[in-house]
Amino acid sequence: MTSARRGCRAVVTALVLTLTLAACGGPGVDARVVSDAAEDLSSDPPTDVPPLPTGLEDPLYPDLGAPGMDVAHYDVALTVDDTFTASGTVTITIEATEDLSQVAVDARSLAVSAVTLDGDPVEFTQVEPELLVTPEQVIADGTTFELAVTYVDDPTINPEADQLGPGWIRADGYSYTVNEPEATRDWLPSLDHPSDKATWRFAVTPPDGAIAVANGLPETRPDEGDAGPWVWEVDQPMATYLAQVLVGDWRIVEAPAVDGVRRISALLADDVDDHEALLDGIDAQVAFLQEAFGPYPFATYGIAVVDEEIGLAIEQQTRSLFSPEATTASVAVHELAHQWFGDAVTPDRWADVWLAESFATYAQWLWDEEQGTATVDEQAQAALEARNEDGGPPTDDPTVDTLFGFNVYEGGAVVVQALRREIGDEDFFVLLRSWIADNSGTSRTTEDFTALASEVAGRDLTGFFATWLSATELPAELPA
Repeated sequence: MTSARRGCRAVVTALVLTLTLAACGGPGVDARVVSDAAEDLSSDPPTDVPPLPTGLEDPLYPDLGAPGMDVAHYDVALTVDDTFTASGTVTITIEATEDLSQVAVDARSLAVSAVTLDGDPVEFTQVEPELLVTPEQVIADGTTFELAVTYVDDPTINPEADQLGPGWIRADGYSYTVNEPEATRDWLPSLDHPSDKATWRFAVTPPDGAIAVANGLPETRPDEGDAGPWVWEVDQPMATYLAQVLVGDWRIVEAPAVDGVRRISALLADDVDDHEALLDGIDAQVAFLQEAFGPYPFATYGIAVVDEEIGLAIEQQTRSLFSPEATTASVAVHELAHQWFGDAVTPDRWADVWLAESFATYAQWLWDEEQGTATVDEQAQAALEARNEDGGPPTDDPTVDTLFGFNVYEGGAVVVQALRREIGDEDFFVLLRSWIADNSGTSRTTEDFTALASEVAGRDLTGFFATWLSATELPAELPA
């Protein structure tokens, strides 16, 4: 996510109010949503026992995810009608990491009609924002099981929702997804927390005359003129907030692969000729960032551009999504850098988001220096002065309101440059490449990064990180 998006909360909130899209039920709403067809399989939560925990207690979004479960794979089968409303079934392969008497799934404002567990119908209820499933017997620790949820979007709009990513967006003649940080659950039952990554398969059947695009590589598509699913697969772990589904009059634009990495982009049919510069810049930007961060971590990369000016760009895994006003080379480098910092290695908690955004912003600074527009030191010193003037929370302790704010982006990039100055260029770039090489495919914490930094530097950096990363007010000057 780029700094261009940080000021767009009001814009996107307005978008939620003006577009018809998957609804965003507020966390305070308590409702049971069960179809008539499934009523005989549903039950209200028991009242004589304390409720089981349904979230991971993330400090910023405590109801996301669920304890005792680790998702291995999502098999998403969607049908999108000519109003660009999605419905279908998601089959979630889950390993129990403790004994489970209840399975809790994030499913906000989704109308669930049926749930099966390993193919058998199972009792369920919906208490916003959760889908609660009650197995006939306790699922033993270590068991792998398949939970299949059949559902349709609830079109109700909640004007009280205050979120950045609205989820499934129905635009003029097409649809797309913007999920970060917690809106995948508004269109897909899931464990919608960044610590729980999985592989994915998308089989999306679009309306007549439309196509469907998703993360990863294309596997199958219907013959021209025929109806049927477009199948895309992601065989490297991906967090839910990075999921991309595009449906409508899109065009798949594929360029020659480079070093085995395919270049697959998606552009709206009327806009294909408008984004040649963005497409043409991909190879040079990938090569530049590989020098700093190591090999590109996925099998494909590309871009997608919507035609609504909603002030955002987002690093959806393997294909970054842009609105028209965000299609600059600097923003493109930011989103591309996220494929390493954020997508390959994902923040374990939302408070760890600096591990994505600070480093993507720093990549912009590196690119700007390479282009001769401004040095890293110049940008870092200016950002340091602005940060100390404006105040705000520490980089490693954002609030919900500052999660995508200055102190995580430019202010966090200051911390990255201070670290480079502290340990020297050689150790700094060894650290960045080691972080990716050692942790790709996982979610990691701030503590994991600071421990690796001390290891690479060969000395304890606890004091440095207390002074720069965890401080409200930073020193006036960067380390010498």
